[in-house]
Formats: sequence, structure tokens, C-alpha cells
Amino acid sequence: MKRGVSFTGVSRRHRVDLSGITDPNVYAYMSIPTHALETTLKPYETEMNQLDPLYILEKPYGLSRSNFMEIDRYIHTRDMNVIFNDHYLGKDAMRYAVSDKWTCPNVADTRSIMVTIHEGAGVDDRLGYFNDAGIVLDMYQNHTLVVYSIILSRIFNCSRKDILKELAKTKINEIILKRYKGYQGDKFTYCKIYTHFRHVTLIASVGKMLPDEKHVDIVTTNGVETLDLSNNMSCPYDNIIGDILKGDHHLFPDVDEIRYMWDHVSDVA
Repeated sequence: MKRGVSFTGVSRRHRVDLSGITDPNVYAYMSIPTHALETTLKPYETEMNQLDPLYILEKPYGLSRSNFMEIDRYIHTRDMNVIFNDHYLGKDAMRYAVSDKWTCPNVADTRSIMVTIHEGAGVDDRLGYFNDAGIVLDMYQNHTLVVYSIILSRIFNCSRKDILKELAKTKINEIILKRYKGYQGDKFTYCKIYTHFRHVTLIASVGKMLPDEKHVDIVTTNGVETLDLSNNMSCPYDNIIGDILKGDHHLFPDVDEIRYMWDHVSDVA
């Protein structure tokens, strides 16, 4: 839990005494799969009701659309103040893409957008979580769609929500799934997904247990522009926390946007 510059760690395995927290401005950064929200908070229900923190919830946003709607009902029933976070919103490349500094490609010139997110870290140490989620929910349904929606909203000069609403009705054209041979679970650890959005081809290559590689390649009639997702001068999480402490919540997705993300992957997740 974040209180200005002080921090109190809350464990799911060992109950922590929160009675000493008296600051009225409390932020509960829930670094857990969001589908575990209710079971995680249950031992702290009394303290949390008294503290009434701003909850920051991490992706993936549930394990299915219906599961996300259950989470949303749980939040509203308890009148919780919530922000849905994706740390890719804090990456320098995405901050650049939403700023006036980026001269985005012309609509007519844009041919394709390829998002590559390859991570070298294994997933065997969090096998239980990854075997629930799999690669599509862990990296495509959130990170990739966030990147697409930001870039497409600039190119087509509309809101991110408008893009996600249209993507919700846009079928995935092709999906290639693979499993790293050393993975101990049964979920896929890599996917390549092709989608046609208006006249632009969207290509996503996302996977775990691969050489680190993170970038966006925008192909136009004039060449290729690359946005580097791995080269960050500032920590994405610091940027996210900074926005929250300043009360700047405009980058974070709302419930409608998350529903649209779920609708987009409904045929493959």
C-alpha cells in the first residue's frame, strides 16, 4: 500500500496488521491477478472498509468477460474506488505516442502495425497463474490491445475507446499458438495474431521464454517507423504511480474499454 513515500507490504499468505495506518490518502496497489481480488481482500475486509483506499488493479482483468463482469459487480457492490492499470501505459514509447511530440503517420499511408513483445523470463515460477491465463490473456488481451488502441487513435484521430469499441466487433483473422518445449504447464506460451482493422493489418507477436524484444513497427508507404518498448529512461511503474498521485487518471482504461478488449478475444480466449 502506497502512502506518499511510505509503503506497507500486504501478503496473501501471511496476514499483515494494518491498524497503524491513519493517513487518509491510501493507495492499494494490488499486484495480483485481478480475478484473485475478492479472496485477497477478504482477510482485510474490516481494515479496507475503514481505510477506503484507491485500488489500483493490474491486468489481466479477470479470466473471461463474464469473470470480469463479476469482478466489476464486486467492486460496485462495495463502492470501491478503482483504477485499472496496465504498466505499458507508463512506458516511454506510449507516453511519446500520446503526446504532441509524435507526428503520427498519415491514415492513407499506413499499411500495417506490428507489435512484438517477447520476454525472456520464464513462467514456471508462477505456473498456477499462467496455467489459468495463458499467453493470449497475459499479454495480448491487455498490453497489445493497449498499444494498438493508442497508436490507432492517433492515426485515425479518434478516442482510444472508439478504437477498442470497433476492435470489439473486429474478428481475429488468424492465430498461431506455440508452447515453449521447456514449459511445465499445458497453456501456450507464444501467439502470433493477425487482424484487419479497416485498411490496416495488425500483427502481434507475443511470447514468454524468448530472447527479449519489445517494439512496435508501423509500416507506411514511406517506410517503417519503430517505437521502442524496451528502452525506458524512466520506470513505467514510477510513471504510473506519479500519474495516480497527481490525480491524472486519463490514460487508464475504464470498464467499457476492458469489456471491448474481452469482446475482441472472445473467439480465441
